[in-house]
Amino acid sequence: GTHNSACFEGSSNPAWQWSRTQQVPIPIQLRMGIRLLDLRVCSSSAGKVVCSHFFETSCSLEQVLREVEEFLRQYPTEVVLIDLRRDTSTSSMQLDPAALR
Repeated sequence: GTHNSACFEGSSNPAWQWSRTQQVPIPIQLRMGIRLLDLRVCSSSAGKVVCSHFFETSCSLEQVLREVEEFLRQYPTEVVLIDLRRDTSTSSMQLDPAALR
């Protein structure tokens, strides 16, 4: 698996370079053979659930789940595990349960 799998692009904050953990997006990770995704999420200022690691990424949880679904449709014999956790390191630690619906 990959650590903080969705942290490949994100914040304009200069400190983002130390929070970035991946070089490629989720679909490429899956094609490379990654089958365990570590996702940390928080609520964005727009009220969406986004992936994060100290800072919000530009990747929403909805987007990641769509990408995983698309991969599994293409490769129906594959299995992808997702370790989903609330990111308590971000400034927007609150996760609105309504955003998960």
